[in-house]
Amino acid sequence: MNNARLLADPRTVAVVTGQQAGLFGGPLFTLLKALTALKLAEQVARDHNVPAVAIFWIDAEDHDWEEVRSCAVFDADLTPRSVSLPSRPGVDPAPVATVKLDDSVRIAIDELEQILPATEFRPSVIAALQRAYAPGTGMAESFGRWMEHVLGDRGLIVFESSDPASKPLASQVFTRELSMPGQTGRLSAIAGSDLTARGYHAQVHQHDDGVALFHLDGGRRAIRQQDGGFLVGDQRYPGRGAAAAGHRAAGRLQPERPAASGGAGHALPDGLLRRRTERARLSRSAARRLRALRRADAAHVSARHSPPSSTHQRCASSRSTSCRSKRCRRRTRRP
Repeated sequence: MNNARLLADPRTVAVVTGQQAGLFGGPLFTLLKALTALKLAEQVARDHNVPAVAIFWIDAEDHDWEEVRSCAVFDADLTPRSVSLPSRPGVDPAPVATVKLDDSVRIAIDELEQILPATEFRPSVIAALQRAYAPGTGMAESFGRWMEHVLGDRGLIVFESSDPASKPLASQVFTRELSMPGQTGRLSAIAGSDLTARGYHAQVHQHDDGVALFHLDGGRRAIRQQDGGFLVGDQRYPGRGAAAAGHRAAGRLQPERPAASGGAGHALPDGLLRRRTERARLSRSAARRLRALRRADAAHVSARHSPPSSTHQRCASSRSTSCRSKRCRRRTRRP
């Protein structure tokens, strides 16, 4: 809690990472993400003499039960084994935070105990999992309890994204998204094209009529734009007043997770959300500057391999070439 209180200090820097609420902590890289955030926070505090904290954001409103219901471990022979909770066939997609564990989680823990090697650590690990993953507890809450047990003493702040107290703090984000439908999709398409051009694959395939929000009302439904209004399932909402509606309905809206393929926790204070929004704005500005620098580099390389012109002038007082074009302000050493 001491680190959570640091968030009230406007000087505090937050190192944020996150993952879905996988069974028994999920895959190993989940733990590595949290440890990396802790190490980075320590380094930032040391190098810049500012308070710094590590925050683990639980994607508690993700609806992909198949992704989170299993856990892979090694047995005594170092053979990978999988422990799983039952699938939920025929059930409408719902945020993982709304899924309550039943007695099947006890069976899974008993199975895990039989698989794990008989070391001095096994009894304490099993006991801690039994406390965190108790029947009647939400899947996301159990995951948060486990993360706090493992890394809470090291200062990790665990935040569950489904916490209703945090929704009003993000209402401006919801309002802006509803006021500019399609803008997020267009930006993600540009970023996807850039990734594809560099040999990677696009992470998001946003529909032209989609809004980067889901409506939560028992289940999770996409919001689409149509004829100046919005569609949630078969229900139509007028476009006029959408911003005000987004503010009022903050508790029932959820940001769409970027990777569309494919009570533990502390509420984030308003100051932190403002800083995260500001950092997002700065990141977009930095991306624009990076694109400008790339264009300048391209122009500079092209100029160096083209015949001399009045744009590039040799400096008589030094062994360098100065480029005076608007796009290129670099100085390069003469070979």
